[in-house]
Amino acid sequence: AAADEVEHADGDTQARREEAKALADQAYQSLNDVALDYDENVKPKLDRLAEVVAQQAAALQEADTLLTSVESDMATGTNSVSGALKDAQGKLAGAADSLEASAKKLAALGA
Repeated sequence: AAADEVEHADGDTQARREEAKALADQAYQSLNDVALDYDENVKPKLDRLAEVVAQQAAALQEADTLLTSVESDMATGTNSVSGALKDAQGKLAGAADSLEASAKKLAALGA
C-alpha cells in the first residue's frame, strides 16, 4: 500500500512537472511572439514616427529661420521706407513753401 502511494505521488509529481514545463514553454513562446511582433510591427512604426518627427522639427526650424530673416528684412525696409517718407515730406514742405511764395508774388503782381 505504501509503495502504491509512493508510486501515485511520484506520478502526480511527474504530471505536475510536465504541466509546469508545458506552461513554461507556452510562456516562452508567448514572449517570443511578443518580441517578434515588436520587431516586425511596432519598431518599424516607431522608427518611422521618429523620422517624421525629426523632419517636422527640421521644417519648423527652417521656417523659424526664414521668419527671422523676413522680420529682419522688414525692419530694415521699414527704416528705409521711414527715411524715404521723411525725405519726401521735407521735399513736399519745401515745394509747398515755394508755391506759397510764388502765389504771394503773383497776388502782388495782380494787385
